[in-house]
Amino acid sequence: MCDPNDSSRTGWGNSGCSNTCEPINLDPEAVCDSLSVDDTTIHAPGNVDFTCSGRNVDSTRVTCGNGQTVNSATGTCSYPHAGTYEMVCTMTGGGVSVTSPSCKKTITVNSNLNPAIQIEKTALDGSDIQTVGSSNTARFKIRVKNV
Repeated sequence: MCDPNDSSRTGWGNSGCSNTCEPINLDPEAVCDSLSVDDTTIHAPGNVDFTCSGRNVDSTRVTCGNGQTVNSATGTCSYPHAGTYEMVCTMTGGGVSVTSPSCKKTITVNSNLNPAIQIEKTALDGSDIQTVGSSNTARFKIRVKNV
């Protein structure tokens, strides 16, 4: 039992003492401390590993910003397409769901470069084929460009 008039708060619960002298104990609310990621800029398709840290947590949900949700404090978000995404960690505890600015990250996914080249060859005499003997030299002009 607790006494609401007791200044030493002997016997009080973590949330006080009721008017009927019963301790009030509430679960402490969750606190989201940080969201760590292995990279904030990747090429599509790609993955980002994350760790979400907090206190007084009953459950954790990470939304990847691309429609994917992970119900864990650690995991991986997959990004198949280029774009900018906001990853958000939400922690629930004490009946309250919280996030904080330190539990949000912007993920930039760049287009995957698929380099390809086109080679055009033309013999110096204007033909595509030049026949040479074993002691002669074939001379071609080669142009390489990205397509």
